[in-house]
Amino acid sequence: MIGVIDSGSGGANVINECLKHFNEDFVYLVDNKNCPYGNKNIKILDQIIKDNIDFLLSNFNLDILIIGCNTASSLINYKMLEQINLPVIKTFPNLKSLIVQKGDKLLFATKNTIKQSNWVKYYLFNYKFKTLWIKNLPKYIDEKLSKNCQIDEKNLQKTLKN
Repeated sequence: MIGVIDSGSGGANVINECLKHFNEDFVYLVDNKNCPYGNKNIKILDQIIKDNIDFLLSNFNLDILIIGCNTASSLINYKMLEQINLPVIKTFPNLKSLIVQKGDKLLFATKNTIKQSNWVKYYLFNYKFKTLWIKNLPKYIDEKLSKNCQIDEKNLQKTLKN
């Protein structure tokens, strides 16, 4: 069984890809209670992530754990990983694919992902990505996706402008 932890809807892409490639049972924990993770205090967020991992490990016989949230993947520390006795896969934005694209690049990511991830900081520094942290964007996207709504470009632009 494969466990996937997510803070909102981003991990849905991860689980969809896994379902295409693996004939396994999945358990998908979506932490809507604490979503979004991106602007929370790091110590509080560490405890939230640890509690979610402990819940999955205590209640399911997992073979693999996937951290389907970029922010959680950026924050999970080696001490926490050492305590998990199974393979852990962390997810990050696919920045490599942006490098080959011409023109300016804009990365939408949470504040904690940008500040805490050495992987993200490496690409931002070496490939001159522009960054924009938008407080309400994850909430807007999660609300639309949870209602199976199309993301309306006008509303998205309004959210970005605000």
